[in-house]
Amino acid sequence: MHKAMKTMMKTTCMAVLLLLAASIQAQNPVFGIRAGMNLSTVSAAGNLYDNSQVQPGFTVALMARYPLAKNWEVMSELSFEQKGISTSLGSGAWETVNTRQFDYLTVPLAIRGSMPLAGKVRLFGQAGTYGSILLNSGTSQKINGEQAIHQNSDPNIKSNDFGWIAGCGVDIPLKNHSLSAEIRFERGIMEVDKNDTELRNKAFSIQLGYWF
Repeated sequence: MHKAMKTMMKTTCMAVLLLLAASIQAQNPVFGIRAGMNLSTVSAAGNLYDNSQVQPGFTVALMARYPLAKNWEVMSELSFEQKGISTSLGSGAWETVNTRQFDYLTVPLAIRGSMPLAGKVRLFGQAGTYGSILLNSGTSQKINGEQAIHQNSDPNIKSNDFGWIAGCGVDIPLKNHSLSAEIRFERGIMEVDKNDTELRNKAFSIQLGYWF
């Protein structure tokens, strides 16, 4: 397990170095901003979902695209993301909901390809990696809808995360600028919890962006 993880980390680091080298050579970057909603969970490494409730959160970012060749670019961001997990026990008057929330500063780096879809609208897809630093974490518990426990920090959460991203969407021209709409999936490859080596972050997000 540890050998496979080390191999994956080395492969990912090589990919990041190649992407960085490509972005340094790129000309005429395009900048933008985006915002959206995350639907996240924390589950075992081999599972997409562990029958827990998804935890909603928001994400905002500064974006940049570095042209490489026709229809190909390097995409990078500096983003704030909320992730976490929500679990419930019992039902009705005896329902207990436990929530863990993690706030991250994240830097994704990906290769982005695009093609014409309809008129000047373009379809794009992107895949790459991300690194995150934990800014804040917290836990809470509600019993029958009323707050029972709230902690502003979760000492069991690791201080960083690392993983893969993949997404697709459309770019819509708007005079000299453009709008974008994207669906993205993020999958962590590092342990989230210090006490459980199986748990990984997973998140779907729906995002809207504006390119200057």
